[in-house]
Amino acid sequence: MQLTRDAQTLYSAGKLDDAESTFETALAVDPRNRAAFVGIARVAERQKLHGKAIRMTNRALQLEPNDLDAIAVQGEAMVELGAIARAKANLTKLQALCKQGCPQVAQLSAAINRGPTVASAKPAATPKTN
Repeated sequence: MQLTRDAQTLYSAGKLDDAESTFETALAVDPRNRAAFVGIARVAERQKLHGKAIRMTNRALQLEPNDLDAIAVQGEAMVELGAIARAKANLTKLQALCKQGCPQVAQLSAAINRGPTVASAKPAATPKTN
């Protein structure tokens, strides 16, 4: 758990590569460390690797299907990929699990309202030439 806390500190400081490496070390020590899977997913999100974030949250959800952080991070990654309906399903699940308004509900709801940034990116106005 100390490795996971160290990785969280690195993540907060913006040292994403070091944080990911430390999360992976935490997983090597304890392969059932859900927080490390979610941490890697958060790092992947910041690096715009949304597919990896979804894979990592899936691994956390295999260990604990009701992990609020994993559901929220997965939903945010789905929003970024344009899978709004799936993200809304995650939001519904969070709302069912959190009757008193968890921060994860607000976090995912804000992401859904904001919409995708990757899927809505527009191509360059002028065609590229070789």
